[in-house]
Amino acid sequence: MFLIDTGADISLLKGNKLIGTTEYDSEKRVKVKCVDGSPMETHGVLEAKIEIHNSSVVHGFQLVNKQVDIPCDGILGRDFLQHAKAKICYESRTVALNEEECKMVNETIVPSKGTE
Repeated sequence: MFLIDTGADISLLKGNKLIGTTEYDSEKRVKVKCVDGSPMETHGVLEAKIEIHNSSVVHGFQLVNKQVDIPCDGILGRDFLQHAKAKICYESRTVALNEEECKMVNETIVPSKGTE
């Protein structure tokens, strides 16, 4: 599950949610400010495929430690939402990614197949 954060410039993915051995680009590390205001440096960029119902979105996520205090697998920030051409409907509590509708559960979305 992913947290949608329209206020986050970048998307994050927890390292413990990866399937198999994955390489990431440590040259593209960035410093980010956590919700509590404390600074944190990511490990770098990782290309990950998020599977939806009948399609998938490949995107460059900033890789973070599993200890990062978010209650889900990662954060879908504005960069991902723009890339996936997201349309958020607050009334029906749905988000369309790649024109496929996903139901929001609390503040998270549940893709049908997970991450790869």
